[in-house]
Amino acid sequence: MVTTLQSYTLFNRQLEAKAPEPSTDRAVEDEVKYWRENIRNITSTDDFVNNPRLYNFATRAFGYKDNAPQPIITQLAIEFGSSDASAPANTRNDPRFTDMIRQFAFSEFGGRSTRDPFFISNIEQRYRAAVAEETRASRAEARTTVDTQAARRDDYFRTRISTIETADELVGDLQLYKYALRAYGLEDYVNTPFQIKQVLTEGADDETDLANLLGDQRLKIFTEAFAFSDPDGSNLDDAQFVNDVVTRHQRATGAIKTVSREGESTSSAYFRENIGKISTSEELLADQRLYTYVMTAFDLNSEIDKRGIVAKVLEEGAADREDLANRLPDPRFRKMAEVLGFAEFRASSIRDPGIIDQIVDRYERVQAEIDAGLENPAVELAAYFDRKSEGITNWIQVIADTRLREVVFSTLDVPDAIFNLSVEKMAEELESRYPIADFQDPQNVEDFLKRYMTLNDIENASATSFATNPALVLLQGATSSFQSLYSLVARL
Repeated sequence: MVTTLQSYTLFNRQLEAKAPEPSTDRAVEDEVKYWRENIRNITSTDDFVNNPRLYNFATRAFGYKDNAPQPIITQLAIEFGSSDASAPANTRNDPRFTDMIRQFAFSEFGGRSTRDPFFISNIEQRYRAAVAEETRASRAEARTTVDTQAARRDDYFRTRISTIETADELVGDLQLYKYALRAYGLEDYVNTPFQIKQVLTEGADDETDLANLLGDQRLKIFTEAFAFSDPDGSNLDDAQFVNDVVTRHQRATGAIKTVSREGESTSSAYFRENIGKISTSEELLADQRLYTYVMTAFDLNSEIDKRGIVAKVLEEGAADREDLANRLPDPRFRKMAEVLGFAEFRASSIRDPGIIDQIVDRYERVQAEIDAGLENPAVELAAYFDRKSEGITNWIQVIADTRLREVVFSTLDVPDAIFNLSVEKMAEELESRYPIADFQDPQNVEDFLKRYMTLNDIENASATSFATNPALVLLQGATSSFQSLYSLVARL
């Protein structure tokens, strides 16, 4: 008989085998190590911008190598937040800057995000990707997947677009016009240039604007991207915007293909291939496969039938205290709203490679836990607890989460009578049995889970399996009584 601990050890080894190979660049690995070890200590904007090494790591992760914003500018932008359209993060005309400020959202969420394992992993992945892209760029001027004719189209767009000043001029240049429409999936509008010109000229701020009357979300994204209606001018002279349009066009024409990483599931391949086609939360909920994937990634697979709540959470976002995501007692909904960002950032978040990787990583981990639970439910619970342990800061969190509660109550031998107490009294009782702060130490978590899994095996062992299980026999030692062994392990 395989013990729960043995199964859990195998589960972790399989996760490690699937993890991407680290960079062979020692300098990169040194920076990654420093990031992992120190970012959790950052709890304010001051802490962040006054640590040059962490600040440089973060800005490079978002595409800044030699031209990072001054720390004081970043500090002011973070303190203002990004939920208001007039905030500095949204007025620099630089998507990289907006994205960075949104990730380091101290004004909205305090220092919670810097202690989130998925946040830490996401920025690390961005950093690695940025370094890899810098290396590729130094070796070649053009992507090897783009053929000569496509490269000429890209070059024409890059060269000519900065000379365009009005929607009339864009529509009047047939090559630019077709290129722009293809980049935003609007090929079906190629024969309606007058409509496109009106959409670009009006914008999409007023409900009577044509982009809104036509009810096509793609048009709204298109007109907001080119920003001809913006009093401060369009985006056409912004290098990052131009690069984004070129990348969109390359994806649309298949010059850049979405490739799954080795070892990822077919569900993840489908997600990577199709999530970029989603423009609204309604479209996400309409695709059952994508919807199920996202809900699973955020540990909400048991809430899939609550479509009304999910729709409202995604529509409202989580920037305002009164948003449903912040009023629900379940923090998983808030986390999903924050990462997907439909309300605050439309569909730009789910087109961001870093966000896509973060969601895929979440899904693959959760699905691995679910698969392990089919063989042994205790392994799934232990893996879930291990994943969540870094974020456990108070006993209320544990009490409110059925899976965390099951592991803790079983390990600490908490009697059912505790449910007769108020939540506050329950928390006090649990703290007297085990200090909540101990869960911040990985070694304590490991010991706690070993105790949980051993007790689980004892509780569920039959007389036959108990007698023939080497691990349990060793634990038993000279004690032959089942009850005595239980008491022995409980004292570990």
